[in-house]
Amino acid sequence: MAGRDDIDTLLALRDAVAVDLLGRGILQWNPGEVTADDLDGWIQSSSLFAAESDSGLVGSVRVGWSDPDAWGRRPDAAGYVKDLMIGPAERGSGLGLELLGWAESYIGRTGRHWIRLDCASSNLRLCRYYTDAGFRRVESKNLDRALFEKTLEAPAARIG
Repeated sequence: MAGRDDIDTLLALRDAVAVDLLGRGILQWNPGEVTADDLDGWIQSSSLFAAESDSGLVGSVRVGWSDPDAWGRRPDAAGYVKDLMIGPAERGSGLGLELLGWAESYIGRTGRHWIRLDCASSNLRLCRYYTDAGFRRVESKNLDRALFEKTLEAPAARIG
């Protein structure tokens, strides 16, 4: 779980990721669009989780129980991954898949049936990344967003 003492580091990391994406022609995020107040709110709602290495914070992921902006109103049977962020120095290290796997497990332990996420539909590389990670693309009425979901395996029955 990320803490308030992580806010400045996470803001700097988010802006570094945004600059890196823009430098590669990917219009996913913009520097400065997430504020300290945004991060503080996510931390207070226990929805922001940080990834650390020996060098410090290297990524984060936010998990929520609804996403009406991207997915509309739906039954409470999914967990939603938002703001998956991997520092530029960690890109290609497998940390993104590790965080997605962690989120999948976390959401599955709540009894939900799906893990869902979205990204800019113009980010073809990220769309392929999610497909390769086992997500299937679902229809989106919002043409600039690509929606992905993955069915979570039912927990094993307890015997005995």
